[in-house]
Amino acid sequence: MLVKGSLLLIVAALILCSYFGINILLPLTGGLLLLCFLAWRTGASLKDILRMLLSNMEIPLKTAVIFLMIGVITAMWRASGTIPMIIYFGARFISPRFFILACFWICSIVSFLLGTAFGSVGTIGLTLIVMARGGGVDPLIAAGAIISGCFVGDQCSPMSSTTNMIAVMTDSSIHKNVRNLLRVNILPYTITSLVFAALSISQPLQLLDSSLNSEITRYFIMNGWVLLPAFLVLFLMLLKVSAKNAIIFSSAAAAVIAWRFQNQTPFQLLKQALLGYEFTADSPLRVIMSGGGVISMIKSEFILIVSTMYGGIFSGTGMLAELEEGIARMAAKAGRAVAVTMAALATCAFAASQVFAVMLTEQLISKLFNKKEIREREDLALGLASTAMLISSSVPWNICSAVPAAMLGVGIGYIPFNVYAMMIPASYAFRGYFQERIRIGNQKKTVS
Repeated sequence: MLVKGSLLLIVAALILCSYFGINILLPLTGGLLLLCFLAWRTGASLKDILRMLLSNMEIPLKTAVIFLMIGVITAMWRASGTIPMIIYFGARFISPRFFILACFWICSIVSFLLGTAFGSVGTIGLTLIVMARGGGVDPLIAAGAIISGCFVGDQCSPMSSTTNMIAVMTDSSIHKNVRNLLRVNILPYTITSLVFAALSISQPLQLLDSSLNSEITRYFIMNGWVLLPAFLVLFLMLLKVSAKNAIIFSSAAAAVIAWRFQNQTPFQLLKQALLGYEFTADSPLRVIMSGGGVISMIKSEFILIVSTMYGGIFSGTGMLAELEEGIARMAAKAGRAVAVTMAALATCAFAASQVFAVMLTEQLISKLFNKKEIREREDLALGLASTAMLISSSVPWNICSAVPAAMLGVGIGYIPFNVYAMMIPASYAFRGYFQERIRIGNQKKTVS
C-alpha cells in the first residue's frame, strides 16, 4: 500500500509540474529519493541502494555522446541553411487543397532527417501552423497533422536519440530496428495519410503566404551544397555507418558549408555547436531558426540518467513485481503485443516524459522476451518504439504532448487528430493479437 501511495504521489507531482511548466527533473528526482527511502525502510542498506541506482548506468553513458552530437547537428543544420532550405521547398510545393496531408508528409520527411520531434515542430511545424492560421485552416487539425508527422522521425529515424537509446537498452542493431519499423509502419502510415487526406478536403488552405520563403532567401544562400548534410546522413545510413559517425560527418559538412556560404566564422560555429544557433536578425525566422546545440540535449540526458535509476530501484526491490505478473498473465491470454501496449498505456499515464515511459515499459515487459536471442531483442525494440514512444505524445501532462502544443500555440484539443500516435500502437496490438491467435490455432491442429 505504501509503494502504491508513493507512486500515485509521484504521478500527481509529475502532472502538476508539467501543467505549471516546472522543470520535470524536480519531481523525478524527488520521486527517486522517496523510492530510495522506501527501499531503506524495507531493509535495503545504503550500499545496496547505491548499487541499485548505478546498476544500469551503461545505458545513459553509451547514449550520452549521441545525445550531445544530435544537439550539435541540429545547430549546424540551421547555421548551414540546410533546415531553412528544407522549409523553403516544403512550403513551395504545398497544395492548398491537400494542406493537412501536406503538413503530415512534410513533417514526416523533416523529422526523419532531423530525428527529433521537438526540433521538427520548432522549425517546419511553426511555419505550417502560421500558414494554417493565416489560411483559415482549423489550427487543432493542422497541429494534429504536424505533431503526427514530427513523431514519425522521432520513432523510426536512425538520427533519433530515443531510437538510439532503445537500441542500446535492448542490445540490438539500430539499422535493423529502423528497417523493422519502416516495414511494419507501412499500413498504419497509409491509413493515417488517408485520414488526413479526408480532413484536407474540409480544411483547404485559403491563402498561401510566400513571405516566409522571401525571408529565407533574404538571409540564407540557397544552393545545392546546402542540402549536402541531409543527403550525407541518408547515404551513410544506407551504408550502415553508425549513427554517431554519420552525425559527425554531417555536422562537419554543415559547418564547412556555413563557413563557406553563410559567412559564419569558426568561433561562431563553435559557440553555436555548444549553445545553439541564434538567429539575431529582426525577422519571423528568429523564432523558427534559433535552437539546437549541446546545451539543448543536456536536460534529456539527465532525464535519462534519473529514469535509469528508477529502473534500478524497481528491479532491485521488486516494487513492480505485482504489475509484472499481471502483464505476464495478460500476455498469456491475449498475446505479447497486447500486453506490451497495455503496459505502455499504463507507464505513459504515469510518466511525464517519453524517456521515462520507455524505461518503465521496458522494466515491465522485459521478462516477456528472451534477450539471449537477437530476434527477441529486436522484437522488444519494436514493441517499445511502437507503443511507449508514441503514446507519450497523446498524454496531456507528458512533455511530449505539452511542449509541442505550447510551441504551436494550441491546447490539448489537437490530441484527437494525433492520428499517427494512435494508429501505430493499435496496429501493433491488433497484428500481434491475430498472429497469436493464428499460432495457437496451428498448434491445436498439430496436436489433433
